[in-house]
Amino acid sequence: MNELISDELFLSTYSSIGQGLVELKKLKERKVIPLFPSKELAELCGHLMGDGSLHYLKEKNKGAKIRFYGSDYKLKKIQEIYLKLFNEKPKIFIRKKDGLLLIDHPDASIARCFILLGIPTGEKVLKEFSVPNWIMKGDLESQRGFLQALFDDELGGIYFSNKSNKWNGGLRLRMNKDKDKVKNLIDFFNQLQKMLSNFGIISNPIQAVQKGTSRKDGFTTKSISFIISNKMPNRVKFYKEIGFIKEPNKQKSLYISLKNSLNCCGSAGAVKPKS
Repeated sequence: MNELISDELFLSTYSSIGQGLVELKKLKERKVIPLFPSKELAELCGHLMGDGSLHYLKEKNKGAKIRFYGSDYKLKKIQEIYLKLFNEKPKIFIRKKDGLLLIDHPDASIARCFILLGIPTGEKVLKEFSVPNWIMKGDLESQRGFLQALFDDELGGIYFSNKSNKWNGGLRLRMNKDKDKVKNLIDFFNQLQKMLSNFGIISNPIQAVQKGTSRKDGFTTKSISFIISNKMPNRVKFYKEIGFIKEPNKQKSLYISLKNSLNCCGSAGAVKPKS
């Protein structure tokens, strides 16, 4: 297995070799470097390209923070992965202003590693990025982990409408981008659709909203989306191959929609709930 981050690569990111050696020693003690590909590492990258973020603090030399957002269940799963990979367990906080749960972890050396792995810093809607090459060209488990994490954060679930008496919504991925960087987001979505096709999962064409939304800071963003085909065989395949691993409510709704539909078609039992 090819290493993603070696001693030499990590040290190359420091202008001061002395400081680099100090941080490298700490990561060696945590058994982080050399860093190799894994499904769990791809999951963290997926979350950082979804709801999460990497932020360097504005105060000079004050380091960086790694942030993940979500339910208590999701954040505890992320804690477990972080501890396994980096031998450190980040804390879960409740944000005072709105009660939102998040991990807001100061870990500048690991943030530096994530940047080397292809994760953008700052506000992603204003940045260009792509699926990291080591995931895009990696094994199916790394691709699966990345897609599962990103979709847990960003993919809309399916829900039952009492008004229409049918399942609505439908596995839609929608993200926003600065109007001058829309092509980059379309390219990113094309990469996601290519990875989905590796699992035999079909996606509908990418759609762009023509009208932009003006922000207070002067930027204008546009919304780009695509839907994973809701045809029954495709939805079953998505459930089995990807699903919502850290969003049990979404996963339950998806399962019930499949179970009911399959029962109607005389195929009960073809889909089993994930543990």
